[in-house]
Amino acid sequence: MKLKILLAFPIIWLCIFLAVDLNLYNHPDATKIFHRIQIVLTKLVWLAGALSVGLKLKPGEYLRRAWLIFSLTPFIFLVFDALLLVPSDWLPEEQSAIVQGILSLLANLLSTIAIAMLAFAWKVADIELPGPKWSQMAIRVVAFILALLLVGPGVINSLERVLAGQILLLDGQANSLDALASAFGDFFALILLAPLVLTALALRGGKLCWTWLFLILSTIIWLVGDLFYASCVDLNIEPRLMLTIIETFRCLASAYAFAAASAQKMVVDEIRVKLSA
Repeated sequence: MKLKILLAFPIIWLCIFLAVDLNLYNHPDATKIFHRIQIVLTKLVWLAGALSVGLKLKPGEYLRRAWLIFSLTPFIFLVFDALLLVPSDWLPEEQSAIVQGILSLLANLLSTIAIAMLAFAWKVADIELPGPKWSQMAIRVVAFILALLLVGPGVINSLERVLAGQILLLDGQANSLDALASAFGDFFALILLAPLVLTALALRGGKLCWTWLFLILSTIIWLVGDLFYASCVDLNIEPRLMLTIIETFRCLASAYAFAAASAQKMVVDEIRVKLSA
């Protein structure tokens, strides 16, 4: 896939989603079906991208492990979504919430491991990071402070609910185990933004840089989306509009995850063509 197509893909994907979503704005039943389909499709796109590059790389390669681990995240979330369709007669609501929470914790853990592997790929490749050591440390410290300020309160709040045995939340919100998993995932994703940015800067000027740039965009969009979701109760936004905004973040973040994987695959393909020439 060419770089120009990858640059355009997330925007085109988002425009298609918004066009259909806004067209169905005043049709609740149709919107509900469309969003279910859209949620599955965005995760399948994410899964396809990560899996394709993971399988393209040779067994034992560092980045192969990273992308295959990354592909497990959307797969687990698809299982998570499937549980929502299981009738309560088969699986009681509280038990379902516990299983979903465990799946969410596992998915966020695997995502964090994969992003960490990609963020520190410069060490394996023996690439020198840009700037003096103190500036690199300053970026890491800023990322850690932002994680504490923006996500720290959510981690503490969710952890307190879980320890108190408050698994289910009211008003249609996610259960507290899921909220805890998401908060922990966001906390470490924010911290890992620092090495991701430094790696992208170290690779600037080459095509491989686009993998990390797309991954940075995907991570930032997920973070902003989760922060919006956590504060949407206080924003007094009309529920239907709120749903569109939340799905917009999900759609765009997954599309950029696909673009990141596809950019990596594009570089791998080009290297193999040169080696076989």
